[in-house]
Amino acid sequence: DKLSGIKVDNSSSGLPIEFVREIEQQKISLDGLKATLRSYQDFGVRYIVRQQNVLLGDEMGLGKTVQAIAAMVSLKASGETHFMVVCPASVLVNWSREIVQFSDFNVITIRGGDLSAVRSWIEEGGVAVTTYGSISRFALPEGFRYGMLVADEAHYIKNPLAMRTQALLILKRKAENCLFMTGTPLENRVEEMCFLI
Repeated sequence: DKLSGIKVDNSSSGLPIEFVREIEQQKISLDGLKATLRSYQDFGVRYIVRQQNVLLGDEMGLGKTVQAIAAMVSLKASGETHFMVVCPASVLVNWSREIVQFSDFNVITIRGGDLSAVRSWIEEGGVAVTTYGSISRFALPEGFRYGMLVADEAHYIKNPLAMRTQALLILKRKAENCLFMTGTPLENRVEEMCFLI
């Protein structure tokens, strides 16, 4: 505060006051969201929509998944039609179930190199849910763009040289917005978190 001359929000965020106000004023539409957000989740969704590329590093149980779904709902209200969630295989079914439970989105599961599922998603829109193990086994068309990429357990891609990291970065280049989510943003080395950021 005193050294930088920037007035900081004295609540729990520690963000500059002007920035907090900008986030709070960010317009979002939650029509179609079948959940009630807590105030910090509402702020998180506004932050995600405004910033477009975000690393959300919250502890487990604080509602990162519902924030991601709410951000997709808001982006859908502004005209986006296609979204993708990449997650570990162990939570693929949970993601599909929660998207259906908390929104009106069509969910298409892409396992392995299932090109018919990829084609269905491209034709129909909605949310494609796939795994880190699958993303290197399919490719999206050259000029295809989509509304948001959500990478759950983003610490899976902390190694920039890993194949799954490279495959995810290809998908990220086609997304207008990107949300990396992890309960453990910092595990072993600061460089890993810096790479995610």
